[in-house]
Amino acid sequence: METSITGRLGGGWSTYLAASWLNARYTGGAFAGNRMPGIPSTHLFAELAWSHRPWGLETAAEFRRTGKIQVDDANSDSAAAYSTVNLRVSLRQQAGRWAISEFIRIDNLTGRRYSGSVIVNEGNRRFFEPAPGRTWLAGVSASYTF
Repeated sequence: METSITGRLGGGWSTYLAASWLNARYTGGAFAGNRMPGIPSTHLFAELAWSHRPWGLETAAEFRRTGKIQVDDANSDSAAAYSTVNLRVSLRQQAGRWAISEFIRIDNLTGRRYSGSVIVNEGNRRFFEPAPGRTWLAGVSASYTF
């Protein structure tokens, strides 16, 4: 099941919410009833954004929540559920046919340590792959309309 809701709050504010729930289980064989590995059962994304169109400015705070992930068919272990918070700021200028955009983004603002993915049914039981810590990203793009 998946759902999403988006809305404008006025004054340049907007929201977005997306959630999913997946009951992925084996229905037969030796692992009947177990959750399928590598697939989180829940995922949530929420965003609160503000934009000032005359300046071309947009800011946003994002929240992501991913449910626990089983690592093998036997469901012998799992990567814990985790949540992260991200921030972004962008600015866009228009000069004739040119558009220039700059942005800065911080992912995993709190520097949380978590397993970002798993290697399903890994033979040496080294299932867990760490996610990056706090990361910064900045960029500039330019486009010309013919």
